[in-house]
Amino acid sequence: MVVGLSPVQGVWPYAKSRGLSVSSADVVHDRRHGAWAGKPDTHFRVTVHRKRSRYGAPCLVYDECMVEGTGRGRPRSESARAAVLHAVDDLLVEVGYAALTMKGIAERAGVGRQTVYRWWSNKAEVLYEASVTDARQELAVSLSGDARADVRAYLDALIAFLTRSHAGAAYRALLGEAQHDPDVALLLASRDILEDSAAAIVEAARAASGTTLSAEEATALLIGPSFFRVLSGHRAEDIDTAALADRFMRALASP
Repeated sequence: MVVGLSPVQGVWPYAKSRGLSVSSADVVHDRRHGAWAGKPDTHFRVTVHRKRSRYGAPCLVYDECMVEGTGRGRPRSESARAAVLHAVDDLLVEVGYAALTMKGIAERAGVGRQTVYRWWSNKAEVLYEASVTDARQELAVSLSGDARADVRAYLDALIAFLTRSHAGAAYRALLGEAQHDPDVALLLASRDILEDSAAAIVEAARAASGTTLSAEEATALLIGPSFFRVLSGHRAEDIDTAALADRFMRALASP
């Protein structure tokens, strides 16, 4: 986080001192600083991310949010942001990734285009966040104490996510785009949606089996077969999750 009285006094010197470029600026104001002294409960919060531009130059990417009180400038609208995230994967299913545009996303969400650009720099970033957000809900499986049953329940949720969910369609579209767009590949590599979703299931299965496999190895064994079948064109109803769960548990128990 960068704190200052203005973009020039805040983010830009921070970036310059580290040899980074800045494409836009953000600033945190509160009652202790300059012209805002005495203005009760007014401040902005900024998150600054280190990234590389599509031209390879290091830069800072950040977003602005008026988190409480009143003040100059337009407050960040969480309802508008939610509308964008709800709209983007639905629009993807209708028009496909190639025809998806920031303008189209804004129109479907009922917001201005600049509102979309305030939080995301391109359509891949919007799709990725929507996919992450929905995956947390759609891939959540409550632990029952029966490791095999929990594994099968997770595999059922995973296949449904990849084959029937709009968020899963967004994730698959990004996987395809990542094969020839290095920026999208870096975006996907920043966080493994599926590995995160499987973490609790994998740990419970490892504990129940006493396996010596690492969490990473067990996760690959759990997700890999279903993932491969879906991406290679198998129908969801033809994938036997009971058999896959049995095979996974046997693999964990093998010396």
